[in-house]
Amino acid sequence: METISKGKVIIIGGGLSGLTAGVYLKKFGFDVEILEKNLNVGGLCTCWTRKGSLIDGCIHWLTESDYGELNDVMKEIGALGDNVPVHHFDTYIQTYVNNKVVKFPMEYDQLQKELLKYAKGNDKKKICTLIKHIKSCRRDLLSPGKPYWNWNVWDKIKFFFRVIPFVPVMKYGQDIDLADFANSLESEELRFFFANTILPRDYSMFSFCYTMGGICAHNSGVPHGGSATFAERIANKFVGLGGVVTTRAEVKRVLVDENTATGVEMMDGSVKNADFIVSACDIFYSLENLFENRFKVKILEDAKQKTKCFKPFSIFLLSFRTDKDLSQLPVHTFYQCEEYEVLGQKEKSLYIKHFSYDDTFVHDGKTLVQYVLETDDIVFERLSKMTPEEYKQFKQDFAAKITDLIGKYGQDNFGELEFLDLVTPLTFPKWTHSYRGSFMTYKLSKKNRQFILRNDVLPLRNVALAGNWLMIPGGVPVAIQQGKFAAHTIEYQREHIDSFDVEKAKKKLDIPLKSIKNENVFTR
Repeated sequence: METISKGKVIIIGGGLSGLTAGVYLKKFGFDVEILEKNLNVGGLCTCWTRKGSLIDGCIHWLTESDYGELNDVMKEIGALGDNVPVHHFDTYIQTYVNNKVVKFPMEYDQLQKELLKYAKGNDKKKICTLIKHIKSCRRDLLSPGKPYWNWNVWDKIKFFFRVIPFVPVMKYGQDIDLADFANSLESEELRFFFANTILPRDYSMFSFCYTMGGICAHNSGVPHGGSATFAERIANKFVGLGGVVTTRAEVKRVLVDENTATGVEMMDGSVKNADFIVSACDIFYSLENLFENRFKVKILEDAKQKTKCFKPFSIFLLSFRTDKDLSQLPVHTFYQCEEYEVLGQKEKSLYIKHFSYDDTFVHDGKTLVQYVLETDDIVFERLSKMTPEEYKQFKQDFAAKITDLIGKYGQDNFGELEFLDLVTPLTFPKWTHSYRGSFMTYKLSKKNRQFILRNDVLPLRNVALAGNWLMIPGGVPVAIQQGKFAAHTIEYQREHIDSFDVEKAKKKLDIPLKSIKNENVFTR
């Protein structure tokens, strides 16, 4: 017997949020079409090929890769499963400094023992305290069940008890960042080690403990097959449920009649009608272009003004391949090196990662190797002012500079490198319209606090937002969570569409930014 559809939903954007929303909306009984402007789905969770070698562009580690509520969601949407191997590593990081090698073993006691080898004076106490807090972050705080704004009393009680173990580490690490912690240490080796990790040095120590807690608990591994395959599995689940994916279909604007979205206008001028809309692309692009600046969300407007506190996180990604056997090398390697400058950003380290653990990234016996440089929108702004000729020359000079440095400091480990490709902060807006070159969202630093936006923040009776920007700092887990939340929001709106109160809905736009601890942070 054929079931009756609950209505037609158009999802704008086929990234992880859009795909996840699509899976759940199909499960809820809607007709769903995802409109994706690119040839392939996945958004920033993607891979591409150069010279026959596959290059990964997203997943460095995956929160709750093996167990937990989020893991259950990822299995439900098809991203993970018993047939998807997840890679874990005995040693996660190694750092070369002062002719010594500081390692980051994946077992708490071994990690503490390794770091204490280099401790001086008061360093020992600080390292022991840090390991204690990393241990307390074995579980994940992300609750992917249903939107926070729709929690009942029991949901809030459960989350309260979930947060309790994290309270000491929040007090410990919210107001200092990795650079502060590194500078407080007496050991030069440890100072360099903590100032150069897989997180930006201006990320809070709470963020560091939270990330490393999951990694050391063997619950933040890397799924086999890479980022694009991860996204494709969700797309296959969606299509298997009867969903429709239309690629190379860019939306120009959302059509609105009073307080109701009626459909979308495509770039070619055609119109697609819908009963409900999910905008799952960059939130700033959505507001400024798809909704034609009709709405101003105060939290976002405030954050844009407080540039010292809220910095979009971006990266340079330089890809190579090598025929050297890297199987015995930790995945992430940092080298202390001579100072070099990238558009005003001064660095004294090289961050290099490899993919020898996954045969997907080995082509003709050559393994993918990547140099990663974390940066922000200041560099994006400087890149944006370049002419096409200047930008092309910058990329050539930058690639040559980094290739020479890796050859000087890392040739023993990585051998001769063959250049494949360079991604800069300018690449991400071209691919996904991302705000000011952001790879994720705002950095979660000591100068701000996490903010969360409601999926129904816009005063429209049948529109939900999804994506990274609804909860900083974003990332794969947030994208998936917010996709599910958007689906729940559409279901809620359908059930309450006749009781929609536009004046009450407009008040959600004016909720102020409460993520700033005090005004002094603006002058730091």
